[in-house]
Amino acid sequence: MTPVDEITGLSASAQDLLTTTRAARVTVRVRDDAGSFPVVAEALADGVRALSGEASYDLVNAPTFLHLMTHSNEILVQTDCRLAEIQPPDKLLKTYGVTAQMLAPVQKDSVLHAVVSVHATDGPREWSASDISALTAIANRLDEMFNSPNARRAIGE
Repeated sequence: MTPVDEITGLSASAQDLLTTTRAARVTVRVRDDAGSFPVVAEALADGVRALSGEASYDLVNAPTFLHLMTHSNEILVQTDCRLAEIQPPDKLLKTYGVTAQMLAPVQKDSVLHAVVSVHATDGPREWSASDISALTAIANRLDEMFNSPNARRAIGE
């Protein structure tokens, strides 16, 4: 599978995750050579603002992101972002309307390489076990991708 096929597969996986969870937005961010995490795949419900292609916020210094970097393979589930102990970036809440989210880290050799996010925008949300399971499945697919020999070449190792 080529890197382009893998990205296309990620887009389809993001769309499947959006449908399964009935979320507003699903993003897949992959670390680039500069250490940033641009959106490489995104699925949106009708009327939801895209994160891809827009100037981002300081993601790598956000408390939620720092949590993912220090809690390997632990999905962060936030049912009400306004009241969350680990506060999401203000811009995510005010500009993109996120009210609840789940974040799944993907690590390779103890280094964060990707993040899959699932966002709700219609108020606090109790994420179900099946929602979390669906997110875990796409994170596991990404983990396999990063740990395959072809992926190691694609990410510059």
